[in-house]
Amino acid sequence: MTSGACTSANSTTAAVLVSPISVGGTATATASPICSGSSTTVNVSGNTGTIQWQQSPDGTSGWANVTGGSGSTSAQYSTPNLSLTTYYRAVVTSGACTSANSTTAAVLVSPISVGGTATATASPICSGSSTTVNVSGNTGTIQWQQS
Repeated sequence: MTSGACTSANSTTAAVLVSPISVGGTATATASPICSGSSTTVNVSGNTGTIQWQQSPDGTSGWANVTGGSGSTSAQYSTPNLSLTTYYRAVVTSGACTSANSTTAAVLVSPISVGGTATATASPICSGSSTTVNVSGNTGTIQWQQS
């Protein structure tokens, strides 16, 4: 600064910290589908900034910060045991920049397999005859076997 004929004087220095733009990156699930009552991990890569994992029941609404599992603010999050399909994303924030969301990783959950009860419509039968075998109370895809 210079005032008239006076010697110039410098002001103090102001530092401006520049943060890189937030980049959400790509979220992936280690295993999907998983069996009901199991857990898996979700990972984010290609991101810039700090991480906060979120989950949603449908992948479009109801996003909430994760509360169970471990690593809710790291690149790898271990889910709690899941009983329903759950969607995950990382919210990534770099400094004062606006947050960016990662892609969405779906963890599909299959119900536990249940063998059910097999019954024959007729038993005993004569050699060379046939009968029908039914199964009820089962969960999952059926693959018949004989012994």
